[in-house]
Amino acid sequence: MNIILPILSFLCGVMLTETASGSSEEGKPSPGVVQELWFGIPGASVKDLTHRKIFETAAPDVRTISHLDVENQGDRYGARYSALLKVPASGKYRLYLSSDDSAELWLGKDATQKDMACIATVKGYSDIHNWGNQPNQASEPVQLEADRFYFLQVIHKEDGGPDHMSVAWSGPGIPAPVIIPATALFIPPGILPEEKKQSPAKAD
Repeated sequence: MNIILPILSFLCGVMLTETASGSSEEGKPSPGVVQELWFGIPGASVKDLTHRKIFETAAPDVRTISHLDVENQGDRYGARYSALLKVPASGKYRLYLSSDDSAELWLGKDATQKDMACIATVKGYSDIHNWGNQPNQASEPVQLEADRFYFLQVIHKEDGGPDHMSVAWSGPGIPAPVIIPATALFIPPGILPEEKKQSPAKAD
């Protein structure tokens, strides 16, 4: 069954390029989220990361985390978070984004990065875990199936001061937004480098 994603790409900086294969055909992926960090990059907008050569060419600092809910990672950095999303029950879901500074939330139609759409954004910043500071923090309802994986990605940019990034959902049996639980997030196969410990990438 195909899903239709409301596309908000006109709100976002650039179309994302594929980081690795998101296929889940080789078996169930491991729980977690891949966090990629690029340090030493000024600016508070997503394009301050995605429009820099470092985003495409420099090896980031790669970590694995359990949730899409982080705080105080540093200053003058950009981040990309990648995971496979698996919902507990089929139905219509909304996804919500909160961040300081700016961020974009992208969702694929399946377990690959092909045809991902930007479904929520934060411009500037929002209060932590506040899903209604800006009109585009919440996606339109999206039909998701319980027996499938969906590629989920967040691009986040922080300049200075306190920082945070969180993704929540609501849907069948979840009437109000809650942080997506770790049980629904999995590491996309092929996305982690062979050597997980790398030197932090810095802008020139």
